[in-house]
Amino acid sequence: MGEYAKLKTTGEEIKIGTCENMYYLRLEDRYKVIYESSFVGCRFRLPFPDEDNNEIGNYNDYERGIDLVPHYDEDIKLTSYFDDIYKEHYQEHKGLIQLNHKSGLMINASCYHGYKLPDNNNSKELKAFFNGKTSINFELSQVKIHLNEETNEKEIIPIVRCKHCKTPFKADWASVLLHVRQYSKEDKELYNRLCEYATMKIVNITKVF
Repeated sequence: MGEYAKLKTTGEEIKIGTCENMYYLRLEDRYKVIYESSFVGCRFRLPFPDEDNNEIGNYNDYERGIDLVPHYDEDIKLTSYFDDIYKEHYQEHKGLIQLNHKSGLMINASCYHGYKLPDNNNSKELKAFFNGKTSINFELSQVKIHLNEETNEKEIIPIVRCKHCKTPFKADWASVLLHVRQYSKEDKELYNRLCEYATMKIVNITKVF
């Protein structure tokens, strides 16, 4: 279901997303539109610096995300992705990948987000294996306005997505920011913007302090 809003400047009605996914609206731009529903629970587009001049609703790659790269800790000599608690969580919440062949054959395979293979290796007809396993399985896809039921405060949380099956997960900023690359000038600017999200508190749904 498409979600539409009106620009406050012109009154023009534009598409800002689908259901709770605001693919064409940044978090900080939500006050620039008139939207009939609440933005609490909605997921917003990430603030890519190279899209700063794009108008609301006018983005090409609607599912654009940020690769979360493995992180090497010099102190403990360990290459990490996410904490063990997240690893268990992701494995328990499997996704689905549909594989197809030019012969017309199609197979639905469970996706464990790069942690393990589908459990079908006992089958006499089908056998799953990795052939050149990818090193990057997750990406930061969106940020979400989340209502903390314990404190009754609205906060911004990161949404991580499996790059293969697109299954989304709620994560925490400490784990996510550790894996955001900071190679180029734009990378660093984007990282700084995400750090601002991580400490942002929403007092009023139309204003961010």
